Amino acid sequence: MFETESPMNKILITIFLSLFFCISVNAQSSTLLINEFLASNDSVNFDEFDEYDDWIEIYNSGNEPINLSGKFLTDDFEELKKWEIPSTDSTKTTVLPDSTILIWLDDDEVQGILHSNFKLNSDGEFLALVDSNGESIIDSISFQIQRPNISFGRKLNELSKWLFFEEPTPNAPNITNGKNGFSNLPIFTIEEGRFFPNIQVSFENANSEIYFTTDSSDPIVGVSNLYSNPIFLDTTTVIRAITVENEKFPSKIISKTYLIEESFNLPTISLVTNPPNLWDWNTGIYVKGPNAAPNIPHFGANFWMDWEKHSSLSYFEEDGSKVFSTDLGIKIYGGWSRVFPKKSFSINFDKKYDLDKLEINIFEDKPHIDEFGSLVLRADARGGVRIRNELMYQIHKQMKSQLGMQTYKPTVLYLNGEYWGIYNLMEKKGNAFIERNYGYKNIDMLSNVGNDSLEILYGSETEYLNLLDFMNQNDITQDSIYEQLKERINFNEYIDFWIYEIYSSKGDTYANIRYWRPQEEGGKWHWIGFDYDWWLGLNENTLERMLNEEQGNAIGMWTIGRMMKNPKFRNDFINRFCDYLNTTMKPENAVQIVQEVKNVIIEEMPKDLEKWNLDFEEWNNEVDKIIEFVSFRPDSIRSFIKSRFNLEGETEINLNVGSGEGKIKISTLSLETFPWNGKYLQGIPVTIEAIPEIGYKFTGWENEDLEKNFTLNPDSANFAFTANFEREYDLPIVINEINFQSGQELNSGDWIELINISEEKINLKDWSFTDSQNNSFKIHKDFEIKPNSCVVLCQDSLKFEKAFPQSKNFIGNFTFGLNKLNETVKIIDSNSRLIDSLTYSILPPWQFIENNSEFTIQLEDPTLNNTKFENWKISNFKGGTPEFVNFNPPTNINLLTPENEKEINSNYVYFSWNTEWEIESNDKLFYNFHLWGNGLDTTLTDLDFEYLENQNEIKLENQKEYFWQIETIFLNDTLKSEINKFTLLYKKQEPIIIENFEIFQNYPNPFNPSTKIKIAIPQKSKVSLKIFNILGQEVKNLLNENLDFGFHEIIWYGTNNEGKNVSSGIYFYKIETSNFREVKKMLLIR
Repeated sequence: MFETESPMNKILITIFLSLFFCISVNAQSSTLLINEFLASNDSVNFDEFDEYDDWIEIYNSGNEPINLSGKFLTDDFEELKKWEIPSTDSTKTTVLPDSTILIWLDDDEVQGILHSNFKLNSDGEFLALVDSNGESIIDSISFQIQRPNISFGRKLNELSKWLFFEEPTPNAPNITNGKNGFSNLPIFTIEEGRFFPNIQVSFENANSEIYFTTDSSDPIVGVSNLYSNPIFLDTTTVIRAITVENEKFPSKIISKTYLIEESFNLPTISLVTNPPNLWDWNTGIYVKGPNAAPNIPHFGANFWMDWEKHSSLSYFEEDGSKVFSTDLGIKIYGGWSRVFPKKSFSINFDKKYDLDKLEINIFEDKPHIDEFGSLVLRADARGGVRIRNELMYQIHKQMKSQLGMQTYKPTVLYLNGEYWGIYNLMEKKGNAFIERNYGYKNIDMLSNVGNDSLEILYGSETEYLNLLDFMNQNDITQDSIYEQLKERINFNEYIDFWIYEIYSSKGDTYANIRYWRPQEEGGKWHWIGFDYDWWLGLNENTLERMLNEEQGNAIGMWTIGRMMKNPKFRNDFINRFCDYLNTTMKPENAVQIVQEVKNVIIEEMPKDLEKWNLDFEEWNNEVDKIIEFVSFRPDSIRSFIKSRFNLEGETEINLNVGSGEGKIKISTLSLETFPWNGKYLQGIPVTIEAIPEIGYKFTGWENEDLEKNFTLNPDSANFAFTANFEREYDLPIVINEINFQSGQELNSGDWIELINISEEKINLKDWSFTDSQNNSFKIHKDFEIKPNSCVVLCQDSLKFEKAFPQSKNFIGNFTFGLNKLNETVKIIDSNSRLIDSLTYSILPPWQFIENNSEFTIQLEDPTLNNTKFENWKISNFKGGTPEFVNFNPPTNINLLTPENEKEINSNYVYFSWNTEWEIESNDKLFYNFHLWGNGLDTTLTDLDFEYLENQNEIKLENQKEYFWQIETIFLNDTLKSEINKFTLLYKKQEPIIIENFEIFQNYPNPFNPSTKIKIAIPQKSKVSLKIFNILGQEVKNLLNENLDFGFHEIIWYGTNNEGKNVSSGIYFYKIETSNFREVKKMLLIR
């Protein structure tokens, strides 16, 4: 259950200060009291505009009238003069003796002098009446959570005592029965979720009566089951409970769903409401009711009414774990689909139920959206196939179309504990959808009603009707008119909308058009695509049908036919359609999408189909028909277009990149994978452009004398073009790491890290860093960055230094922030050359970034193309690794010796490990070594890459299992490796005689990556073993300690004293004691 925490600290402070300020209130004002208020007015009383608003009642307990004008009301102790009571009409603001005045707290001052500029927060806050000096608090109250339609007021004849009133008394004495508060919520001993049979659910509330139901009905005090013993469950059940305590109102009803022996292949939603809300013939929203018309779609039926019913919803992941639960309102949702047995629901979050909005990320496709005022549970509208609408969304997503479409998530719905089948949880396509997806709050949004009239959903239809008038009164064939229309219509969306309608052979376009525009100067009209369930068939010529809608009706169905009269638009439309047919609508791609959509739901479909008396074999046949449709629909579309516009035929165009690095753009497609081929239509010019990568230039088309950007007029021939590029200048500096969403724990501000991948020092003086909004930060001072070193450009150097006090190479401050939705960052050198640029986002395909606010994004390798999302990763350390070359974390540390499950036939253990990446810095990793097992538990800190464990130091017992693990500490983070297990299994040997020191030839030799060096020690001695390169320079100090009598093996892993891999070549190893020295040679081959 979501619960809002009351601001108790603030409440305590304001109570104290209220008492303090009351000392200086004038005598007349001291007779004024806050007598009653209602912070959640759902249906108690309405104002002169028929609105149910919050209100406050002020009582004059004195003998003289008091004019409130000039005094203040506030809900913020730090802003005591928040709203001044107007002085324009004293007859309305004067409180007579022993009387009250009601002021609406509705944040709507334009409605009159008794309407304030703020609303109350029903979660609890501070409320005060302040004297005209703006400092003295006349009366105040700090309150906690308020329930809908229950007021909080002073007890009659005992004004110091506050009570809750189930029957509020605005502008009247508080004579109704008040209570001290609300009973505590019932506490279930077992949280709802998925279970095996035979569970027992109890309650932990002491000193309470608990009434409950198991049939989803609302529990009623004194009527429903009175809890006394645990509730035994062996089948899926909803338990709803309410508590009652002395002198308090009953608690809220709490609903819990226990899913017994239910399989989970999809997220599951339990929707619970009092059964009459669904099935009552007069008031139930799921039934026809008494006023339904006899013919389909039964207009007048209950399910066509705009009725909302109080419900509760719980959401479970595939593993049965609960994600959230809350109370909310539900309505039946949709158009003619309301007549089907399986109906869709609108679920609406509202403070009067519980939450005013759901704050959680639900949809992986849109990770930036994490709050919702409403959602839709959408049933399939046509025979339960659940493929068509989903296919169109996936095509849209792959094409990265600007057209608005609702994302979805397949779920399983239980309605009042009964399995109700597969539903898509979806965004709701209203004004909040536009705000979340486009950022506009104030919009005009229209929809069509049938095929001849408009419905105003938000705002006004004036601008749309003006647009239709403009199209009717001007010659659309003129290019100048087309250019003017581009200022009023987002043609990228407009074209895609009609492409989707035509491709899908949609049967009810006239009933499913929705358009919107931001209410601003120059705001363009946009389109939303939805409800692609009704397909007329493979050979349906939807193009002809759409273009023949020439009647001048209000909804503008004729606009697409009219626009086709403009040659430029027609070419844009046809080429864009070809772009789709060559990519996302290409048969092999569309078939794959169908299979993927099918695979998500196929395990659940038999149960869903059985619920609604549908046949699984028939469902499979329908899916096969869809596969047939997408396999041959492109050929049909091309045929329709050629026929309609009298085009000769098709031309195949093959594109490739020869030398260098670059892309090719054809029509609206930016291609990165080659070779590529597609079909375009003869007689329709198509543009082709070669686009070099940063640091490259275009050198020409192979065997063609063409400009970098040219227009091809396709004819009967096929064409092939190969673009060649060459390096124009080196790219010595690379954007290597980005921090744009600091966590609270380590807030270093926004920053980017640059790395020098060249072999020369580079002076960054007069270099610039820019973002998508053309904000720029220029480096004005000399700053050299060494080869393979990093520098950080930071937004706030104080924050950055506080977070990373060891940092030295950073430059600040840039005065702008980095956006997470869609940001392009560029590095420009002192000669104004673009050195590096990339665009990142938390939107697909970069969605892996979302929900990682404590981590940065890092390039896997500075030599990789950083414009490609697949070359980036989430940092392995909180806050990132600024000024360090990115490297793999300890989870990628290799535990080399002993190997996991190793049996060791020796009386000592040699532990070794290494990392896959090296740190190019004077700072190094600190390793902690942890060894445990058989009663032993020891940790050694600040170690290098190897550790020799002698039995003389720590006793390891024979024939026992031990475990070991490495953890590393770097900057602000500690991470651990995997755990390896080993067993000692050595045999006691006969005494051996060693008379002299001896060092044996290493084995293997040559070697890669490691080799063993064996030495014989005749007596306990201090032994030194070092590795030298061919120049006589020490590379590695392998050993420098006391060794016992016996044979010893030491492993060298080809690393130096810093833990870095050394290069191939000849190396020497030298043993030295107090009276013995010997050198041998070995060969390392990488």
